[in-house]
Amino acid sequence: MDSPRAQGGDPVSLTTTIRFDSTNDGTYEIDATSKVIGGPAVALGPGAGTCSLTLNNSAGTYSPRGAGTPIRPLMGVQVISESQNIFHGFVRRVFQDPRMPGTLTVECNDWMWVLSRIDVSAPMMREVASDILAHRIADLAEVNEHVDNPRFKDDLTGWSNLGAATGTRVTAGHILEGLAAMDVIGLTGIATGVRYSLPHTADSDFQSKKLTIAAYVWSEDGADVGEVVTLRLADSVGTIADQEVTLSAIPQRVTVSGTFNGAATDFYIEVRGAATNGAEAVRIGAAHAVFFSNAIPRSFAVPGSSVFEYVAPRRRNAGEALRNCAMNELGGIIYVDESGNLTT
Repeated sequence: MDSPRAQGGDPVSLTTTIRFDSTNDGTYEIDATSKVIGGPAVALGPGAGTCSLTLNNSAGTYSPRGAGTPIRPLMGVQVISESQNIFHGFVRRVFQDPRMPGTLTVECNDWMWVLSRIDVSAPMMREVASDILAHRIADLAEVNEHVDNPRFKDDLTGWSNLGAATGTRVTAGHILEGLAAMDVIGLTGIATGVRYSLPHTADSDFQSKKLTIAAYVWSEDGADVGEVVTLRLADSVGTIADQEVTLSAIPQRVTVSGTFNGAATDFYIEVRGAATNGAEAVRIGAAHAVFFSNAIPRSFAVPGSSVFEYVAPRRRNAGEALRNCAMNELGGIIYVDESGNLTT
């Protein structure tokens, strides 16, 4: 195929960048652009997106057992062309063909491939919109959950009250999943709410680490629809990040990310009131926290157009569960877009 041409007729040189993330922390510090001798060939769409390329590895720099900067399975990879995202995913296979010495073939897949290799134990859910169900499946597939009491199974262990607010475990009314939720009343401002203290064996477990947290919230009786509550990531040094959400009568997922202080000794998820509102109440259906590097980026239609009356508790493949959820939307599909977002 001829190269694209500018108005004057000269070939246009496209700039494509290939990077790998050796520590899966989102920095993509291995720039292999100059070593690409074949590809990248990218295919996106329903199912697992793919990318394949061949590198000049005559110096052995990228060999899996090499002493340089080896490229290994499950390492993150990004392809950017002319400042546009083309592919974000993970290395699936690294292949050195003995008939072509000095070359390295790298085959990659996206999040749907990763999810197809993970089983999740989904709890019972009732009257749940398809977008929230998809979010919870993806939450369960994320590695290393840091909330030991995400759905208030037996009690409110790990949770405490802030200011004049009071959190109560409830088993009646709308329950997002399992058998219980938490009602929080007395949210008269940003200084009031509930706090979950993230369990840790050593302060270094979280110090200077970036986390993504999420909470599923709504107005149980409808009286506070339109009021605002705040999801806060905080530590013993202070506030890390806030995200406000306007309450509706159905569960919403609110999320925030941030990096804990290097000198912090305690680490918190908080649901608080907002400075711009009077007294309000909120129901919390679940809480979730993982390291930012383990969080699955996603962009789901809000709200989902289908409502599942009853989702039976079972262990199943996460990728299959997400595809099944998407199929219940009118013409719905689930895929990973060029920026690496799980999308419906």
